[in-house]
Amino acid sequence: MRLCPQRTYMQQQSVRDALHVNEHSLAWRVCSQVVNYTQFAPTVAPIYLNLSATRDILVFSGDVDSCVAYPGTEYDVDQLGYPIKDQWHKWLDNGQIAGCV
Repeated sequence: MRLCPQRTYMQQQSVRDALHVNEHSLAWRVCSQVVNYTQFAPTVAPIYLNLSATRDILVFSGDVDSCVAYPGTEYDVDQLGYPIKDQWHKWLDNGQIAGCV
């Protein structure tokens, strides 16, 4: 079986070490019906608040993430109470919609 480039990359020990993937974790696959997820906190807003007090942070959330859906991320960011600089708008890359910011 020929591995796809993403799988080859994600299975490298250096990448697994950088992502703190332990040796007992399932092998990374492009698509999987298995999601092993444990929620450790109902919100990460306090973590964002703590981090943003001393540095700029970027909070990214994919729109199809099955574990951390973007409405939860949006809620947590709203809890920070910072003023909104720009309303949601399209993020374009080379004239193509790449997402929303």
